[in-house]
Amino acid sequence: MPTIKTTGATIYYEETGTGTPIIFAHGGGGNHMSWYQQVTYFSKEYRCVTFDQRSFGQSIDETKEFADAFQRDMEELLNALNIDKTFLVAQSMGGYSCMPFAVRNPERVIKLVMADTFAGLSVPAVTEAMRKHLAIENTNRHPTHKVFRDGNPSGQFLYEQIRGMNPPRVPERDIWDTIESWVSLSEIQNSTIPVLYVVGEGDEVVPVSVIDAAHKVTPNSRVSIVPKAGHSVYFEKPEIFNFIVDSFFKE
Repeated sequence: MPTIKTTGATIYYEETGTGTPIIFAHGGGGNHMSWYQQVTYFSKEYRCVTFDQRSFGQSIDETKEFADAFQRDMEELLNALNIDKTFLVAQSMGGYSCMPFAVRNPERVIKLVMADTFAGLSVPAVTEAMRKHLAIENTNRHPTHKVFRDGNPSGQFLYEQIRGMNPPRVPERDIWDTIESWVSLSEIQNSTIPVLYVVGEGDEVVPVSVIDAAHKVTPNSRVSIVPKAGHSVYFEKPEIFNFIVDSFFKE
């Protein structure tokens, strides 16, 4: 079983393909297996690295630091795999790993994709937009769009099964627990990393309004809104997601 030891954790990872590296950082409902539709596509031209964040999948969070250590884990993962420079793709919670690492280590990141996420970006205009969204009474914020759930029941079943393979985390950490270590307004304004925000038109978890706020404060960034998709564009609309991301990488 391929693992590396980071500070306070044992991280499971997999590699497929050769070429310029892409690191895929999964969200809170996933693990390394979430990216199977991306690995089969991108591994034809790229070195694809998927991994389980600490306390997810087969990775062990020995110090119980959870997202506080995600940026450090990213750096130590790259060092262990002898990756000097890479593309980064973050899904939802994966932003904790990728946004701070990219902004603070620009010499090691070619481009950054933030899929359905602003995580790792502590800018008042963005966090307030998210707090406003969370204040809206809605106990059924689905991570996938109704079109996907109704039209692809086998895909929805697989999505739930992948999520169910994660061990329980007690207590569950809140999204705001690590905000003090996120990227500040001054940091993001001075960033030169090209950033692509991808968001589902019907994302109920991190809506378009929040992603648009993140885009507005991020230099050298753009937004791609995917119709009839929710919080998991990479899983719900893999052909569209892969095309958008690959085109961004090749520009």
